[in-house]
Amino acid sequence: MRRSVPFYAAASLPPLLVYGLTRATTWALDSLYTIDSAEMVLAAVTLGIDHPPGHPLYLLLAHCFSLLPFSVPDEGVILCSSVAAAAASGLLASAVRTRTGNDLAALSCGWAFAFTLVIWFHATIAEVYAVQLACVAGFYAAIAHWVSDRHPAALILSWFALGLTASANVLLSALLAPVALYVVWRSRIHSPRQLANLLASFSVGASALLYIPIRLNGDGFISDFVFLSGHEPGSLRWAIWYFSAEEFTATKLTTTPLSSFPSLITAYTGSFLENASPFMAILVLLGVYSTMRSVTHEKGGDSAWQRVIAPSGPKPYHFEIALLLGFILTLIPVLPYDVADREVFYMPSFLHLALLGGVGIWRLLDTIRSSTFPDAAKPWAGRLIAALIPIYLLASHYGTVQAVASDRSEYETRKDRFTALPKGAIVTTTDDGRATRWKYWQTVLGMRQDVSIETMGRLAPRYQPEQTDAQATGAAREIAPSLNVADRLRVLKGLLAAHPDRPLFTILDDRLPPELDHFRVRRADFDPRLLRLSTKPPPETSPGPLASTISADTDHFAPVDIIGLDIRSLDGGMSRGFPNTVPLQWRVISGIIQRSEFVEIDVVAMKREPGQYFAELVFVDEDMRIAGGRGFTAARSLEIAPEALRVGHYLRDRITIKIPAFIPNGHHTVAVALNRVSSGQRGTYRGKAVKQMDAVPATRQWAGQARYQPLARIWIE
Repeated sequence: MRRSVPFYAAASLPPLLVYGLTRATTWALDSLYTIDSAEMVLAAVTLGIDHPPGHPLYLLLAHCFSLLPFSVPDEGVILCSSVAAAAASGLLASAVRTRTGNDLAALSCGWAFAFTLVIWFHATIAEVYAVQLACVAGFYAAIAHWVSDRHPAALILSWFALGLTASANVLLSALLAPVALYVVWRSRIHSPRQLANLLASFSVGASALLYIPIRLNGDGFISDFVFLSGHEPGSLRWAIWYFSAEEFTATKLTTTPLSSFPSLITAYTGSFLENASPFMAILVLLGVYSTMRSVTHEKGGDSAWQRVIAPSGPKPYHFEIALLLGFILTLIPVLPYDVADREVFYMPSFLHLALLGGVGIWRLLDTIRSSTFPDAAKPWAGRLIAALIPIYLLASHYGTVQAVASDRSEYETRKDRFTALPKGAIVTTTDDGRATRWKYWQTVLGMRQDVSIETMGRLAPRYQPEQTDAQATGAAREIAPSLNVADRLRVLKGLLAAHPDRPLFTILDDRLPPELDHFRVRRADFDPRLLRLSTKPPPETSPGPLASTISADTDHFAPVDIIGLDIRSLDGGMSRGFPNTVPLQWRVISGIIQRSEFVEIDVVAMKREPGQYFAELVFVDEDMRIAGGRGFTAARSLEIAPEALRVGHYLRDRITIKIPAFIPNGHHTVAVALNRVSSGQRGTYRGKAVKQMDAVPATRQWAGQARYQPLARIWIE
């Protein structure tokens, strides 16, 4: 034990020192990894509740760190990440040292993990993952001690660490549970008393989960994701939904075809090589291969190369096999995650690879020790190899982390924009995923108490099954979830009507929720991330023709004739329509739309038959696919011919759209589909009739179908 303390200090203090030198001082950085950092600071400082699956252990620890005398609580919360990541480094080194008895291999493993790029980043920001990794590292350190000396306390500690992992992230603990059960099974533990002790130890570690129901009705920040399930908060069904992160994980794994896994594994491998270096990957392969070759090494019977790949030490190799099992369990479920910051979900599997790499370093050092090298050179060769990877990672990643973490410009810009909000402004957004970056300034720093920040998750909660009978009748019950758009529209219109003297904004969402079609939308001049909402001007009607820049072909649909379009940039950019077609890449176009610009598109139509008609405008690529991705669909709906519009009269109405930057550029077609409101209704929702709409077939075929018709060919730049 006395020797363990200096070793643990040597393994954890150097990373902690480096983390301290590169640690961010604010939550807002120009990095995808900080997307939830404002929420973490908010929930930690106020002892609140964050989004599913919940991280109560992290919130409790980060709250304690936030009380330290820094200029802003952010710094204390970030320090919590640094300490946890350094602890993880020390625990991993301890695990390898216990299993191998080799200090050099252990230190190399711990430091290599500490300076892996994605791990290093999360040691310097306000995020939950460092605490989770520290718990997992403690879990394997205890398993290594149990495999080594079979001390009962070590096995109990492993289950306690598994419980701590559950209180940091229930899903991660569930993934590692088979590893704990494997160790118990291979250890031939069948005594009810022993099993009860293990479960009791796990329960003590997981007791921090009680924080969630205790603070559910507290005065801290409560993420509105808590209320999105449709289940009563605090109920058993709600707890299952919340702790399983059903909102985010859903059925990703079961809906991913097997044919896509080779490309997913390739992407994962590339991520590991980028974050941990090819050198570490080679050592991981060495560790895996030597583990799989479960043959006994006999003294003097093998060549130096065979000593590298043949396991040595006491059989059975429970520790390495547990690592392989844990690696598989933490890798496969996250492979299908198609999110920009998916590397954060790779980190638990990276931890397993670091430990396997530690085994690989041990094999290599053991080979050097048994080789024909001069005895005087062997220690130095071993030290050089053990130090090579950590030093390489430190040197190659230091500048990258330092540049991002030390850049306060994003923080200062957001602060200035929040300060610039008009007096009494109301800021709305779909959910707390975005709102926390505005709430932080009010709740943590006490700024601009005259501003109201509201989320639709609170004001217009999504469809809740138990409320169906009270809200919807008839066939409308089947589409009640989609009618939440009507709820959000009602709330926004209510805010405008109730506070006519207060400017109303919504936080920019690339998905552009459909309720915004009913408002005049303009980008705020002081903050490009905010949209100013005001009453939408009524459509222009006329008994005579209305002009349009782009002329469309006639006779698309019998009841309504779509005459033409206008395209205008609301950001002063290049988006526009052309009165005459322009050749571009062997085709002609009638307009151009710049991605990320707000664009207003006017549609001119003439009513030919009585009734009420809605047009659905879509952007179709060369493969006849509607452009979209990441929750965005390039489609907008507008009432193109109201019931009151007389037959033979013309109408001009407009939609606002922003094509996100992730949509590929190239030729697209603006196409239209027409729907007629029938005399029947599908039922009622909140006491109002839900009308039935029927598709109107086109008068001609286009690309083998008669649902959509082309209006204009455009170029998306």
